Amino acid sequence: MNITIQTPQFTASERLNNFVKEKINQLSNHQSNIIGVKVVLRTGAKHDISNQWCEIVVTLPAENKFIKKHSLSFEESITRAVSSMERKLKRKQEQYIY
Repeated sequence: MNITIQTPQFTASERLNNFVKEKINQLSNHQSNIIGVKVVLRTGAKHDISNQWCEIVVTLPAENKFIKKHSLSFEESITRAVSSMERKLKRKQEQYIY
């Protein structure tokens, strides 16, 4: 699985990059055929930097899945986005079973 992390408005620390990779690797538990994952981390507007956005695009063989979440910190945004993506991938996997 290829993981791409983009931070267009700032430079991410090594700790934040490792946190993203650790959380994204959890997605492979729900879907084994993930080709790649693109994570984009953005801050809110200049007047409201308390909004930290996380966008996740998961590339599968036949489609892409997209999630966008925000919170007061990047860690919380990432955790919420990964959790939502896990539910989405789990639903997709259950569709193939039935």
